[in-house]
Amino acid sequence: MASRNHTRTGLGRLTFAIPFIALVVATLLAVIMIREAPAQHGAGLKITGKVTDKIVAHFGPSGLSGVRSVEYRRLVMGPGARMEGRKVMDDHAQFCVVEKGSVTITTADGAKRTYRAGDAFVKPKGFTQTLFAADPQQGYVELSWTINLKGH
Repeated sequence: MASRNHTRTGLGRLTFAIPFIALVVATLLAVIMIREAPAQHGAGLKITGKVTDKIVAHFGPSGLSGVRSVEYRRLVMGPGARMEGRKVMDDHAQFCVVEKGSVTITTADGAKRTYRAGDAFVKPKGFTQTLFAADPQQGYVELSWTINLKGH
C-alpha cells in the first residue's frame, strides 16, 4: 500500500514538472527565434463554433533579454470550430503542445500543416495564419506558452 501512495506522489511531481520544463524550453526557443516582423494584428477574425482561450497562469518579467512576460494558456476548440482571417504574431512567439484532437493551420502563403495529439510546434514572432481549423469529430485542445516580447 505504501508503494502505491509513493507512485501517486511521484506522478503528481512529474505532472507539474512537464509544464515547467516545457515553459523553460519555450522561452529559450522564443529567444532564439525572435526576428523583426510588421506590426499587424488579426483584428476582425471570424470565429465559427465554440472557441475558448484561457490564460491559466501569467509570469511577470522573465529576466531574459527581449522577453516582457510569459503566459501559460489553454485553447479549446469544439469539433469543426474555425478561426478565419489574417492573424500576425507581431509582439509574441508561442510554443504549443496538442493535448487532444487535431488542428490544421493555413499560413499566409497558402501552406497547410496539421498537428495531432502529442505534437509540439512553435509559432515564431511574425508568424502569419489565415485559417485555424479544429478536427471535425474531436475538436482541438492546445496548451501553449505565449512569450510576450519587449518593445511592443
